[in-house]
Amino acid sequence: MNFKKLALSMLAFLLVGASLHSVAAQEEVAEVEAPRAMIEKMHAAMDKLLEKAKPGSMPVVHKIVEKNLEKTFDLETFASLALKRYFKKLKTKDRKDYIRSFQGLIEATYTKRLKPGVSHWMKHRGEKIIDNRSKVSITVGNDESEFDVDYLMELDSKLGWRIYDIWIDDVSMARNYRSQFYKIYKANGLRGPKGLIEHMDRRRKEQRKEGL
Repeated sequence: MNFKKLALSMLAFLLVGASLHSVAAQEEVAEVEAPRAMIEKMHAAMDKLLEKAKPGSMPVVHKIVEKNLEKTFDLETFASLALKRYFKKLKTKDRKDYIRSFQGLIEATYTKRLKPGVSHWMKHRGEKIIDNRSKVSITVGNDESEFDVDYLMELDSKLGWRIYDIWIDDVSMARNYRSQFYKIYKANGLRGPKGLIEHMDRRRKEQRKEGL
């Protein structure tokens, strides 16, 4: 999996009428911030945060970003897509532990690549809203590279629009995770020293050290 692209695409989001089939859905969309407007608002907020950040203050920045990730990403749905058919078979406690480890991995993978003073640009390529689902398409890049990103979002009646998958250059990140998770889960199960949870927790710890 290209974790660099995942981190940059998530940074782009943090830096940054419903279908006629349902009048109620249209009203819900009207009451919350539109997906595109949300991206633009958060772009400005994160840009300001990183502009003021110093190397020694990055742990604090990481904490702020992690809280934003929890607010803007539907990590439970993201996690379920990453394990798909096996996720449905998990018992309640196993499911909770898997989601918690997945969330920690996503946060560590992203925050370790945040650098003070690094500039990223983005431009919109389109937005589609059908009922309670939305796709926001952008191009994101820096001085070294650029790529297309599609955010798949779902409208939560209480929390507003939240991302449940990211497509980078037409490749689903949830599906990318799935190809790795399936191999580990089928070979070693969920728990144990070689299980999927231990694998994610180990990767999280490694990436947190790299980000210090």
